[in-house]
Amino acid sequence: MIRKSRSAIRILATCLGCAILSGCGDPSISGTNHEELSKSVNEVAQDLASRDKEARGRAQAFLKALYRAASPVSFEAPPDEFNGKEGLRLVTDRGTEPSFGSPGYLDAILKGGVGKFDQMSPAAIVSVYVAQDSRALKEQLDWIREYRRRERRDVSSQQFDEERRRNLLGKVALVRTRYFWSDTAKSKPYIGFSIFNVLDVPMTGVEVSVDLVNRKGEVVAFGRVKHEPPIPLAPGVQTVMEVDLTRIPALADPKLAAVAPELTARIKVDNLFVGRGEALIRPGGFDGSALAARMEALGDLEVRIQEARDNLRVYRLLFPEIDASDGSEANS
Repeated sequence: MIRKSRSAIRILATCLGCAILSGCGDPSISGTNHEELSKSVNEVAQDLASRDKEARGRAQAFLKALYRAASPVSFEAPPDEFNGKEGLRLVTDRGTEPSFGSPGYLDAILKGGVGKFDQMSPAAIVSVYVAQDSRALKEQLDWIREYRRRERRDVSSQQFDEERRRNLLGKVALVRTRYFWSDTAKSKPYIGFSIFNVLDVPMTGVEVSVDLVNRKGEVVAFGRVKHEPPIPLAPGVQTVMEVDLTRIPALADPKLAAVAPELTARIKVDNLFVGRGEALIRPGGFDGSALAARMEALGDLEVRIQEARDNLRVYRLLFPEIDASDGSEANS
């Protein structure tokens, strides 16, 4: 007998909730043009404002919720390499909203809400707004969490890979380095060195920095040159390379020809290339500053999401008759 009574009470409570949200006896939104719609909206707002002192807040909240419910938002994830310095837009930021009763305000409701809101109570319309924005904010917050997880994984992988590549490059030692000019009628400048391929794939190119040092230990010329041997250097093989410096003005200065035998070539390997020109050390490398800016933008967005969700709770407090257990903030 007690169980039946409890069941009956639950059914009655559900029916009452549905009656409240459907707006039995309350003014509701209707109209197919600005005049009809404006009259309808004003009637609802005045009815809310006339009930008690606190109802004025309900009236203002309803007017905002009506526009926002008629202008739903949706979350679209930005690209992974977004510019953190530009920040991220809050999904529920609708920009500057039109004033209540203005043509822009009424147009938005006519376009996105009148049919949907026909005969709905103010509380039901507020419930639609709260549910829509709550879902969008949850999607954006879920994206932040997933993005952070992926970034931690990717950054760890990138840092490990870059460290491994730099370790490989550090193992490349050049021996028998020299700077000379060819013994021909049209003499040309060269550097020569012996190099060993420490990679497990054929090496198709090498980029080196060259300092020419005189007997006093002074650098008299410097430059950088990339060389691609006619035949890729197989893994574990050592060879002697002679690189033409004609296209490097600083190292091809004719004044250097006479003193070439007195100059020491100090050569450092900057990069190695494999395949069709893929660099061992990728241009730019790992950009920690860009990542830091993105993480800061995510933190700022997270704060604004929480502020937006707190604002939605205000609507729930003003309209306690709406169903606050819609699951829109679950797992937050």
